Order: sequence, then structure tokens, then C-alpha cells
Amino acid sequence: MTILARAPGRLRNRQRRLSTQRGQSSFEYAVVCTALGMALFFPLQDKESPDQPRSTIAMLLQAFRDGYQKFSHALSLPD
Repeated sequence: MTILARAPGRLRNRQRRLSTQRGQSSFEYAVVCTALGMALFFPLQDKESPDQPRSTIAMLLQAFRDGYQKFSHALSLPD
């Protein structure tokens, strides 16, 4: 039996492996995105409210609000 006679079976096996690997990376991507999404809503203690834990996303949004407030105040100052 020559090498050419065995090639079609190897090609099918390789294609099958590549298609399952492609699905594997999609699953890993979904798991990582889910973990990051859950981490944003995980409650943490912070300096501003030590008695009441806030989520990471709430702290991030508050930081954006504070930054924009300071930015708009700086713009409103006279030259």
C-alpha cells in the first residue's frame, strides 16, 4: 500500500480534529467572558462605604461619574 492510498483517511481525521478544536476555543471564550462578567458584579468592601459592600461595576461607574464631574468643573472655570 502506498502513502497516497492512506492519505484520504488521514485528511478526514485531521479535518475532524480541527473542527472540534474550533468548537473548543469558542467554549473557552464563553467561559472566560462569563467569569469576567460575574467578577464585575461581585460585591466588595471599599473605603467610601465600609458598612455596605458594592459591586465592582458600581465602583467603576462611580469613578466615571466623579471623573466627569471634575472634568466639567475644570471646563467651567474662567481662563
